[in-house]
Order: sequence, then structure tokens, then C-alpha cells
Amino acid sequence: NWEENRQAEIKTLTDKGTIPVEHDFETMGDDMSDEMMDNARPFLMGKASAVVDEEKSAREIIDEFVGDAVKCMSAGSASIVGKSKL
Repeated sequence: NWEENRQAEIKTLTDKGTIPVEHDFETMGDDMSDEMMDNARPFLMGKASAVVDEEKSAREIIDEFVGDAVKCMSAGSASIVGKSKL
């Protein structure tokens, strides 16, 4: 429907920085059918994957998460825990 019948609307929305599918979600609200929601999901997955610019294994991702968490926790504890005055 978007590609065939609503090209001008796509252009207008994207020029304003609005994702067309999100526009439909907002305007239709509860009137959107389950079938319409199912058809829109692949487009929304693309939005999240657009920010991925490298391929990593699950192990590399988890190692990075844990490493970053350790750094944050170490920095946080260093600012809270003072040295003993004894």
C-alpha cells in the first residue's frame, strides 16, 4: 500500500523526519488490526538494525557489556568509597 498508493505521503513524512509506519501507528491507534501490525513489524526491525555497523558474535557482545559494566561499577565505587583515615 505505501509503495503503490502513498508515495507522496512517504516523501512528506520522511522530509519531516517521521517514519511512515510510526505515523500510521499514531494516527490509527487502537483501530489498527492485528494483520496490519504483523505486516509492519519487519519495517520496525530495520529501524533498530540501522544503527548496527559491525558484526560481532554473542560472546563478543556479552564480553563488551560485562567489561563496560565493570568499568562503570569501578568508577562509581571509587567515587563513593573513601580511604580510611586510620
